[in-house]
Amino acid sequence: MNKALLMMLVAVLTGLLLIGGCSCGGGETVPPGGVAQLKGSESFTVTECKEDNGSYAVTVNKTLTIANITVSGDKVTLPAFEPKSGAPKSYLVADNDDGKTLLSDIEAAVLAVAGGGSIPAVTKEFQPFTFGGIAITIIQPRANSGDNAGGDRRSSSRNDRGDRAAVKAVARERAAENANEERATGGERERGSSASGSSSASSVRPPTVLAEVVLNDGLKITGLRIIKSKNGDGYFISWPSKKQGSKYLPSVALTDAATKKKIDEALLAAYAAEAGLDPAEVKLSERSTGGDEGGDSGDGAPAGDVYISKIEKAGDGFSVTLWNEIVVSGITADGGEIKFPGSESRSRDGGEPKFFAHVRAPFRKAATAVDRLTAAILAFADNGSFEKGTAAELKVTNVHISNGFADVTFNDAIAIHGFHLSGRGEEVKVTLPAVKKGSEFVPVVSFRTAAVWQDIQEQILEKNRTMPQRSSSRSRDGGSSRRNNRGGDSGGDE
Repeated sequence: MNKALLMMLVAVLTGLLLIGGCSCGGGETVPPGGVAQLKGSESFTVTECKEDNGSYAVTVNKTLTIANITVSGDKVTLPAFEPKSGAPKSYLVADNDDGKTLLSDIEAAVLAVAGGGSIPAVTKEFQPFTFGGIAITIIQPRANSGDNAGGDRRSSSRNDRGDRAAVKAVARERAAENANEERATGGERERGSSASGSSSASSVRPPTVLAEVVLNDGLKITGLRIIKSKNGDGYFISWPSKKQGSKYLPSVALTDAATKKKIDEALLAAYAAEAGLDPAEVKLSERSTGGDEGGDSGDGAPAGDVYISKIEKAGDGFSVTLWNEIVVSGITADGGEIKFPGSESRSRDGGEPKFFAHVRAPFRKAATAVDRLTAAILAFADNGSFEKGTAAELKVTNVHISNGFADVTFNDAIAIHGFHLSGRGEEVKVTLPAVKKGSEFVPVVSFRTAAVWQDIQEQILEKNRTMPQRSSSRSRDGGSSRRNNRGGDSGGDE
């Protein structure tokens, strides 16, 4: 009798364990496909968790996005800097018990979603993040040395927060990469000039400047970088990201533009104090602030939406019309992948050539609009239909000129690269983005209305006139004679 009761008790306990499912990082059990039981805290709440191109992304307090999270079995790996030697160094560090609870909840949320489950719905409102605990590490390059890692280091810590050794370890590794990171014509990181403002980048390598900040007194974000703009108009704050191919995908991004700007400005103030620079000269680049929350506001900053007026088959590829005005042709689909027209740039060191697409995400913004455009073209190729998006007036929100070419950002959503400037002084002309076919250059971007194209040329020329004194236009492959300087007009109003 006792044996029978014992066996029954064992069976009941086994059943309860099976119903409970697997143990998750948040300390609670979640059945497959169930809802994660998150602890939460006064400071941090996981408000979203989703799969993101083979990894996972979590949103905290509706405005802090943590991406590039991976899962292997029941192990969750947060985004981290991966040095050439040694263990990865996480960009997220708990600074108090609330921070520890958040990291545990992130793990639990990701495991639940990876198992087909979900997280609890959140309806409460959140206050903007508070911040403090700013720390700056400056690594000066060693004179006449190709090894930045051997440079002098200086670091400061506001309120004595953080482990400086961890930051310096990251700095040593990232400094070695610094010389290889360029923003050639857009879409990649810019390499800044020296902290003293010297423009002789060929002879004096810039310092590597790393930063960290603590949000809501509990979550420390490391791996931020302060980079001086190559054209000398200010500084960028590069938030942690992961390089995939030629692109940097944001690992940590703050979508609250107002709070992010305050943090970026506080980081620059701390850097100016540490480097002994005039605070008035250490300011955010106009392409970082963008004005009225427009322009390019940082790695992974929210992008605007694109309105796709028309997609049609054109020869062996496709053409698209955006905002009823911009026509992009020469788009190809191969094996389920969309390739926008572009050009290749030969590597100076004999390496692989780089491809620069004429349609891209705005500098330092999320690629959501480009991704949606790509998905629409794939859908059209598959079944002849696509989502147009919300109609909006076409506006130029940013113009960037480098090495005789201009990138023009429209509606904070799409950047068109490759407007060519040729000539000097008052004779500078702007021609449309084109690709070389044989010995000819064929435009792949045009405008349906001549007046719109004229206005865009004027904005590019005005930007060119206000740039620092240097040669911002150049002639290549025969100068502007290779292309007609007048925009296309396929039936639009003059």
